[in-house]
Amino acid sequence: MDSPRPREDTIPLHVAATTTATSAWIEVCGEVDVSNREQLYFELAGIDLADADVVHIDLRHLTFCDTRGCAMLVRFERAARETGHRVHYLNARHTVRKVLCLLTPGDGPTFV
Repeated sequence: MDSPRPREDTIPLHVAATTTATSAWIEVCGEVDVSNREQLYFELAGIDLADADVVHIDLRHLTFCDTRGCAMLVRFERAARETGHRVHYLNARHTVRKVLCLLTPGDGPTFV
């Protein structure tokens, strides 16, 4: 069985973050693969979660994410949890959801 591969016409990665008094909303759009994983890392690292109690990571427009990209999302989630934030994934596609679960031992990620 062939594993899914990114298309030649990869949809550009875009990360948008909005914060309110008590929450942060992060939307990851496009595709994540070897060509732009570093961009995902820097985009996530630049998000200030200081005032947020809850972090919502919306993956509705994430059309492809390789395992290393999923690992970056998991590391971001763990770092947020370690600093006292609750983290929820929203609208993750089945394959991304499955990889996130496999990469997160124990309780696993929270999907909404």
